[in-house]
Amino acid sequence: MNKGFPRRSEQGFTLLEMLLALVIFTLVSFSSWQVLNTVASARDVQADNIKRLEELDYAFLMFKQDLRQLIDRGVRVDGKVSERAVFSGEILDSQDQGLTFVRAGWINTQSRLPRSSLQRVYYRLYEGRLQRGYDRVLDPPFDIEPVYRNLLSGVNELKFRFFYRSDAGKSGQWHDEMKEHGWPSAIAVSLVLEKEGQIERRFIVPGSFEVSHGSET
Repeated sequence: MNKGFPRRSEQGFTLLEMLLALVIFTLVSFSSWQVLNTVASARDVQADNIKRLEELDYAFLMFKQDLRQLIDRGVRVDGKVSERAVFSGEILDSQDQGLTFVRAGWINTQSRLPRSSLQRVYYRLYEGRLQRGYDRVLDPPFDIEPVYRNLLSGVNELKFRFFYRSDAGKSGQWHDEMKEHGWPSAIAVSLVLEKEGQIERRFIVPGSFEVSHGSET
């Protein structure tokens, strides 16, 4: 009856079975880790992409808010205001094109601050970053630098184009440079980004109008 030998069900696992189980457990654990790592990496990439899209949206939102309130107000020099109101090109120490103009609607509740509701703003490309600047007062001394804020990083190029209507007003043409005279009907902002490539947005510019002397102070 073989009473001296234990039955198979009473025996423990053999060394080979233990090794095989250990190998299977290791493979399952490694596969699970790979799945979790892939999910975590995808989540991080998605979060970075969402953050980048938010930065892009905010940068173009600033352009939109500024350009939709652009007004025909030049630079005051020696008590006289220049006829030209919008300046673009190789200015502002920009690594590419720059843009500066005056916008209305700078909030100054009940005129509590000693400044105008008009604001001169600046856009430039500096050290690979799109920056927006502004003056604390409308006509600061020449030795006072604007206050700059980074809007977007990873920018390789910054270009502006200007749309001018024909005399008839029913058609027009885009120009890479501003005209000495005339008011652009639209301004295109083109960015070349390190990862996303080229992105261009076009903004309608309001018609020019005269600024009252009371709002210039």
